[in-house]
This record gives sequence, C-alpha cells and structure tokens, in this order.
Amino acid sequence: MDSKQDYGQITLIKGHERIMAKAPCLIYKFEPKGYLELANGLNLHHQNFLAAPAGFAEVVAHHSEVDDVFMLQFHPDSFTMCASEHGLNPVELASIFQSTRIFQETTWINELLHRLRFEMFLKGKTDNLCIRFVMTELLKEVYYQFFGSRRIFPIHEPSSSDVLVQRALRLLYRSEDFDMDLGTLAASLNVSPSTLTRRFSSAMGQNPGEFLRERRLERAYTLLLTSGLSVAAIAEMVGYEEAAPFTAAFKKRFHCTPRALRTDKTLQKRERDDLREQALC
Repeated sequence: MDSKQDYGQITLIKGHERIMAKAPCLIYKFEPKGYLELANGLNLHHQNFLAAPAGFAEVVAHHSEVDDVFMLQFHPDSFTMCASEHGLNPVELASIFQSTRIFQETTWINELLHRLRFEMFLKGKTDNLCIRFVMTELLKEVYYQFFGSRRIFPIHEPSSSDVLVQRALRLLYRSEDFDMDLGTLAASLNVSPSTLTRRFSSAMGQNPGEFLRERRLERAYTLLLTSGLSVAAIAEMVGYEEAAPFTAAFKKRFHCTPRALRTDKTLQKRERDDLREQALC
C-alpha cells in the first residue's frame, strides 16, 4: 500500500491552500472554535465533516485562526473490507463518495477520527490493524448516516453523561469480533470490575457482558440478512466456536433460528418491524 503517495493518508490543511484529493476522502476539523469555508460555499466546523470523491479539488476561501483541519484519503481496500465485514452493499457504499456531501459528526465518529489522527499523523503509521478497523468503521457510519433506514439496530448511547460508561461503550463496540471479559474491560478503563458493573448497569440497564453478547447477536442478525456468509462463518465472526451454541443464543434473543430468519421472508419482515418498534420505545 503506497499510502504516503496516494491512499490511507491524513493531511493537515493549512491556510489558503488548495485541497486536492487523489482518493475518496473525508475533510474535517477538531477544534470546537473556528471554521473553514471552501470556495464553493461549504462551511466546515467541529460538528460536521465533508465526504468528497477522488479528484476533488477546491480552494480554501476563508478560515479561522485555528488551523486544525485534516483530510483523510481512503485506501480502496477499505471499501471492500467495510462492505464485507458489515454486510453492506458495496455499490451503495461507493456511490456516497461520487459527489461532495456534508455529514453530521457523532461522538463515535469523533472518537474514530481522533484515533486515526493519533495513529497516522502523530505516530506516522500507514497500515496496521487499528487503522484498518477505524477506516472500515468510519465508512460504515457514513453509510448508515446516508442510508439511515438501512440500520437495523441503533447505536446505543448511555442514558447518562457518565464518561466511564461512554469509554466502556467505545471499547465494547470495537471488540465485537473478539473475546472481552469483565476483568479485561475494567483493566483497560483503570477501574475495578465491581465499579464498572455498577455504573454500566445503572446507565444501560444491563451489565457489560450482557451488552456485548447482544451486540454480537445483532451483528449476526444483520449479516444473515445482508451477506452470503454461511451460518457457521457468521457464528465464528461474532465469537462462537460452534454453530449449536450460536443457534441457541440467537433463538433465545430473536425467537427464531438463524436459518429460519435467512429463508423465511415473512419472518424477516416481522422481525424487522418488531425490532424497529422496540428501538423507538
């Protein structure tokens, strides 16, 4: 991957320079104060970001004194990995970057962008597991923000402003493919397991282990409906070594087996409607 020349690169945008993107990109800023206005009239601040196609070229017309605007260019493999890992339509995903669009920043997107700035801009890394994960997560979030009705399950936000719970949620979302026990999670957050369980349960209504198991099963549900992967492959992706325990857990959560969900169109519609109704409650 020749990320320094073409793809997988973060660039700091300074002053009144001309922005030129060789690959599909995101342009965004971190500083809460200030703005950046492009010659085409688009105004960027810390609560939004710009998605632009390969070949995008524009002049910075006006900007605040604080220059903290960055451009992230995606490696082409990021789109392939994102579509495969999250069961997204690759044509739809690519179509989002065929024109210039403004998106709203969320807490999770902000966290992902900060991580990329640390890994790529401050540490000088060009390609590691963390970078690949964050890039596919960013593309997934942009996809669901554009195709809002395609997200079957909502992003779960804590019902309080507890910073510890917010940090725990970020770690749990990142670890959907891996084993994460309570002790490991608590140690990563520098708190005791009992403190984490108490505060997480108070904010979310369930303990961290229960929350992670539900997220894994929700991801399996989405993959069953959107990917061509086998039930066994999906079970392994969400942390089950054998199909039988996965089927039992899935049936307990969704009241149907994975194979039944995949083959019964009437059941799929009923399950989708029930889940969306629950998400709105």
